[in-house]
Amino acid sequence: MASGNGQFMTLEMARSIRWSDALLDDLEFSLKGLLKGYYGGFLPYNPVPQQATSVYRALLRQRTRWCQGGMQCLFKYGRQIAKSPRIAGRLKVDIWAFMLLPFIGLFILPTSVSAILTYGWLMVGNFGFQTAIMVVIVVANLGLNLLLLRAAKMAAVYRHRGQIVKMLVGNLIYIWLLAPVPYMALYRLLTGQNGWVKTTHAQLSGGES
Repeated sequence: MASGNGQFMTLEMARSIRWSDALLDDLEFSLKGLLKGYYGGFLPYNPVPQQATSVYRALLRQRTRWCQGGMQCLFKYGRQIAKSPRIAGRLKVDIWAFMLLPFIGLFILPTSVSAILTYGWLMVGNFGFQTAIMVVIVVANLGLNLLLLRAAKMAAVYRHRGQIVKMLVGNLIYIWLLAPVPYMALYRLLTGQNGWVKTTHAQLSGGES
């Protein structure tokens, strides 16, 4: 099994691909496998329990490592993936979109902050109209999150309305809490900081695991 996300492979593939040094090791392993002609499957209804960290600093460190690893994979394999005859065109688009997400995240925070400040300034002189726009944006955002939850079949888990509301609002807070991640990842990448520490799961071991 690769990493802790329920990723399995044959012994032949493990011996052929082997591990490399990208900080998102499961993604790198899969990309190398695709480039060598291996293929993968996804089982959408097989749950893989994972334990999240409850410490904000540990969460930042974990997500920064993953984000930096995605950036590394784009630089290391992006061109090979684009040129590979073994990878289908639609899959290439999907892989490239995933690897570009960390870089897209670099623009989300400044644009979001500037939009909030702009609306705040406009609301001073035209409170009613700007407030209406802000309400529409928030409702649309919550509606989009609800659609994503249903698409991910998470609505079946959060059956009660109160739980769904907490999930929707919590997701907005969660996004803002992770806003520093792409900047931290890019800084580490540019300064050559490739070391990493396993995520802390204090409730299991009381320390690093």
